[in-house]
Amino acid sequence: MGLVTALPWICALIAVTVIPPWCDGRGNSRGIGALITLVSGVALAVSALAASPLVALIALCVAAAGLIVSPALFWTLPTGLLGGAAAAGGIALINSIGNLGGFVAPNLRAGLELGFHSSSAGLIGLGVGTAIGAACFAVAPRKN
Repeated sequence: MGLVTALPWICALIAVTVIPPWCDGRGNSRGIGALITLVSGVALAVSALAASPLVALIALCVAAAGLIVSPALFWTLPTGLLGGAAAAGGIALINSIGNLGGFVAPNLRAGLELGFHSSSAGLIGLGVGTAIGAACFAVAPRKN
């Protein structure tokens, strides 16, 4: 059982080691980050709806990898766009808002599961939220 629960995090470890350096070489962290985040959101929803445990596990591996890689790619945006005191203030604001996710996501998941009387609703809701995050990632300003 331990190996099964470790597989998504092993995939995430491999992805976070390989993908960010690859993106740095391409110079397109924003576009690739948006795509990875979108794929993670879809994978979360697939893991909730999959009839096969194997498909659900594969989807969770993809979701975990993407959700661990996305922040690494995201943090290249504020540091690339802002400098000096603006960078410090921007990073502090982003970090403050981001910390709310640790409170909102578990409560949103539980609320959706209770509201829809379905154990799948929570993961689907988190997948939709992740897709919205991907859209925000995609429209982030570029450095001029």
